[in-house]
Amino acid sequence: MKKYFAALLLGTLTWLFTGYYNSIEDAELHSHFFIKKSPTLQIKFYNIHANNTDPRPLHELTTQQRQKVISYWKYRLGIDSKLETEDELAACTAW
Repeated sequence: MKKYFAALLLGTLTWLFTGYYNSIEDAELHSHFFIKKSPTLQIKFYNIHANNTDPRPLHELTTQQRQKVISYWKYRLGIDSKLETEDELAACTAW
């Protein structure tokens, strides 16, 4: 019983504090895992700069894409931003 409880606790903590995003490099899909800065149930994130393409300007991002980027920055990098200006996008691109 104690082993099951310990396994359940470890699995829950892993779920809360581990995330990943996918990138395409040389026509291959790669998953990159990371430790979150704060716990959340979300495990799959979207990194706008994960691919070998030119960075997209802020005005080309939809509202849903902006929310995904904000979520990634918050949990992966610990940056809490509203992503309203190109300067904010450029500052986070440097990471």
